[in-house]
Amino acid sequence: MRILCVLPSWIGDAVMVSGALAALTDRHPEARLTLAVGPAAAGLFADWPRVDEIIILKKRPYAGHWFGLWAKTVARRWDVVMDVRGSGLAYALWAHTRHVYRRQDRFQDLHKTWETGSLLGLDQPLLPKIYISEARREHAARLTAGDGPILAIAPMANWVGKTWPLDHYITLVKRLLRTPELEGARLMTVGGPADQGVCDSLQQAVLPEQRLQLAGQVDLLTSTACLAHARLYVGNDSGPTHLAAMAGAPTLALYGPTNDKRYGPPQAQARIVRTKRDYEWYQAQGAHLGDDTLWMLDLDVATVERAALSLLEETTPTPTPELTHV
Repeated sequence: MRILCVLPSWIGDAVMVSGALAALTDRHPEARLTLAVGPAAAGLFADWPRVDEIIILKKRPYAGHWFGLWAKTVARRWDVVMDVRGSGLAYALWAHTRHVYRRQDRFQDLHKTWETGSLLGLDQPLLPKIYISEARREHAARLTAGDGPILAIAPMANWVGKTWPLDHYITLVKRLLRTPELEGARLMTVGGPADQGVCDSLQQAVLPEQRLQLAGQVDLLTSTACLAHARLYVGNDSGPTHLAAMAGAPTLALYGPTNDKRYGPPQAQARIVRTKRDYEWYQAQGAHLGDDTLWMLDLDVATVERAALSLLEETTPTPTPELTHV
């Protein structure tokens, strides 16, 4: 049995629909999988079981990436095609069963995980799930070994509009590391290669022996396994924030111009802190991906600090079942 799955380009989006891929994998335990996914999120599926091929779906002009994917897959007969991007590709391929995303108004006030469940005909949310090999887990344990708890931060996002200012993060780190819960903590920064410079600047807020800089140094799955060791994570609406929540870290997600009710981390140990404005206000102002307005400026450090301390009181760091051994 062969299954083709067309998955998102962004890390956070890929995390959000991973529950559907897991449910489909469990539903057909004998199936072999081919995954088509954007380059940024491809590493998230490196340890997924029974995957024969990961096709990197890199955007090209005039929808050339879709024609390229069709050319690679049209000669095969697929038992199931699942397209979470609603591209229409499934209807141009021979497939016995198709699960294709279609936007439905009835889900607009519900979390994305409900829509993910409906993709497979389920009337229930499907929480994110990922597979990480034992070798990566062991590597993560070695990287994070040491004295003191870990405060994890991912200070960047794929849009400046949803990025909390670096100086606010620096102030927050200094304040949190003076609290009894995080006394003697190490600062772990995570992100991609492009985030390394900002993470290096943030690391200057702590002593050299407290620094654990992983941005641009490890792959997505190893970074996720490292986040499972964090006592607290704070970050923007970004891929690392969803990875931290999925890893079981007490996660504080900072939101402004994006919709936390629909796209915030759904895990029980995750909390949302918003700016003083609601999502609808930003929509009325025309906030959109790619504009250069600094929408997060009115979220002050004191508000985030209070939320972080409350989260520390309410939680203990325990890796979740959504991080599956392979």
